[in-house]
Amino acid sequence: MGILEEQLIGDRIPLCCREGYLRPSTSRNLEDVVNDVGFIVLPSGDVRAVALLSLGVPDDDRATEVEQRLALIAAGVFDLPAFDDGRGAR
Repeated sequence: MGILEEQLIGDRIPLCCREGYLRPSTSRNLEDVVNDVGFIVLPSGDVRAVALLSLGVPDDDRATEVEQRLALIAAGVFDLPAFDDGRGAR
């Protein structure tokens, strides 16, 4: 857990989870790949392992937005933010 907590990329699992959640993860980007693997520790103390893996990604930013929302769902949060396509939320 200590190694995961030192991760420098924090724009996926850690980004959207609310305060009170511990969310160590390790993110990686390769060509056409956006991944994040980690844990979400809920305020109750329950732990959820989360693996968000993608392949053949044409848009890293969009894949990151999808993974952020999947992390919220894994944490039990279903009030998801809208996607923004640059012309306003959708």
